Amino acid sequence: MFCNLDKHRLEIQESDCELAVDDGKLPVDEAKSVNRREFIKGAAFGLIGTAVALNSFAAPMQLTRLADIKKKTSTEKAAKVALIKGDERYSNVYAALNMIKQDIKRGIGNKQVVIKPNFVVTNNQLSATHVDCTTAILDVLKQIYDKQIIIAESPADGPAARGFDNYGYQKLLKTYDVKFMELDDDEPSTLFILDKNLQPLPIQVSSMMMDADVYLISSAVMKTHDTVVTTLSLKNILMGAPLKINGKHYKRDVHQGIKQINYTFFQMTPLMKPDLAIIDGFQGMEGNGPVGGTAVDTKVAIASTDFLAADRTAVEVMGIDFSKIGYLNYCADANLGVADLSRVEVLGEKIANCKRKFKLHENIEQQYQWMDKI
Repeated sequence: MFCNLDKHRLEIQESDCELAVDDGKLPVDEAKSVNRREFIKGAAFGLIGTAVALNSFAAPMQLTRLADIKKKTSTEKAAKVALIKGDERYSNVYAALNMIKQDIKRGIGNKQVVIKPNFVVTNNQLSATHVDCTTAILDVLKQIYDKQIIIAESPADGPAARGFDNYGYQKLLKTYDVKFMELDDDEPSTLFILDKNLQPLPIQVSSMMMDADVYLISSAVMKTHDTVVTTLSLKNILMGAPLKINGKHYKRDVHQGIKQINYTFFQMTPLMKPDLAIIDGFQGMEGNGPVGGTAVDTKVAIASTDFLAADRTAVEVMGIDFSKIGYLNYCADANLGVADLSRVEVLGEKIANCKRKFKLHENIEQQYQWMDKI
């Protein structure tokens, strides 16, 4: 029996019998004896990263080894995505989550719930997760979860505390059993990504974001992006994880080039993919996102326990060509979630009734360079 790394954040499953890496196999009994954090620090992306990247980067869609991580068939149950359109942000998010509440409850089990909002910067509400969205999340969670909830963030421009203050989050402390956390204060783990020369580059990331005992919720905003076309539930997690510590800004280090960042995001996904994806599109951002864009009133909310299905649905709502988003296509090819809309069960509103074509970033043609061969 061999191990499989597709379950959230390196939890070991005894089904899906093997994972081949450089033609080697890791026995389950041996894998269970390895300290999880030391495994991450020591192996970094050895199992799914740099070695594969250097061999397959020139033809990124030919992910034969990674595609074997988890094989899916057309007979498997489709992912469920709740899509709500309405005139109030809170009600939209609440209704979307309520539709999949039992799936959320089963997923949480005895895990610690962590909500990762998307602040990016601490002084631009349009770019940040609104407190009304977070309030709706907490109101649904309190029906199925009776422990303290952590709300954790690491904005690019400073401490999370400034964002919690500026965006009105302090009032949550009076009503809910929550605590705020500076992700930059978390214990760091070392991961290796690709630098501009396709060489391994170490970065420090939040250990909590990779903890198998954490139920990780991504509370994202529907936005365009200046590097990877769009930023939704997955990217909210992937760019929140790199830390700002010891005078180093590891979020900046992730930006090594268009090809590199798309592949790096793909590498990081099996380690920290969200358990629950929430995308608030009540007022999205188009144009020069993720900070300098303009408002677009889409008035939707999306929720799913399959992050890729949620992001795929959001991309469709935004009128964006999914095939041109590198990191999400890599995840789709590796079966890290459901990206085939024919296998997505959309609950609530029809996608066609929610579409609003978003204007993309002014440098969008450069962002498509991930498709070019080296």
